[in-house]
Amino acid sequence: MYKIGFLGSDNSHVEKFCEILNLNNHEKFWAESGVKVTGIWGEDNELTKKMASYGKIKNIETTPESLVSNSDLVFVITRRPEKHLEYAKFAIDQKKPLFVEKPVTQTINEAKTLINLVEQSNIIMTSFSTLRFSSDTTNHIKQLNQIGDLTFANYLGPASKYKSLLFYGIHIIELMLHIHGDEIESIKAIEHPKNEVESNVQALCQFKDGPLVTLSFIGKGIYQFQMTGLSKNGIINTQINSDDFYEKGIKKLIPILTGKTKNPITFNQMIRSIQVAEAIELSLETGNSISPKDL
Repeated sequence: MYKIGFLGSDNSHVEKFCEILNLNNHEKFWAESGVKVTGIWGEDNELTKKMASYGKIKNIETTPESLVSNSDLVFVITRRPEKHLEYAKFAIDQKKPLFVEKPVTQTINEAKTLINLVEQSNIIMTSFSTLRFSSDTTNHIKQLNQIGDLTFANYLGPASKYKSLLFYGIHIIELMLHIHGDEIESIKAIEHPKNEVESNVQALCQFKDGPLVTLSFIGKGIYQFQMTGLSKNGIINTQINSDDFYEKGIKKLIPILTGKTKNPITFNQMIRSIQVAEAIELSLETGNSISPKDL
């Protein structure tokens, strides 16, 4: 039985992951996981106690170092991406397999630094939005494969001005990269209403090869994820309504961290997700088309 330790307690994913891995009376419990969340550390003591109680996490650690020492696998699970690099270093220093919540970091430089440290230490590390592994996403890809080469695609999802577009927007950015790859030549973005607290952003993404892809970040509208793919032979529209993405994601993640399967997400794609977000922000600021891979 592998012991999982959580660095951070300020995320609802603590509860979601514990429902799958710890709570054997929960409908989503994965009895054959071979892992258990046994430790947690967080900066907010009261919240950490609350999360540990809900998730039946045995040990509340007093330092990040002790959390890592007493764990076989480490999840950097705080919802604050600006803390991800700082927290990840504790696992890297002790050479523990590592999962970093999405987005992998807040900035491009942080992402490159994190990946460089991981490569130097030669540990197993991955980071992703679990939406890419939902049954709706999997079925969408299967249907896309039946209509031939795409000429256009769109990914729509919620956005928030909290911190940056990246905070919620990472979900649809990752869906695009998951389905179309990361060879994006340029991005041009517009916002309406401009500079308002609640606004919508449309980003036009031109790939080296493949379809024209747009990302629709909805800050003023219904909370919904939707994917569209169009070819000369048909159109596929898929709303992500399934609630199995946490389960599907965890069932992808554990074999990666335990070395049983290869990490399907390249380090380059992890960095590219942050580059795409920063390219969109820069395009909104300057009005120009931006090449994400040059950032």
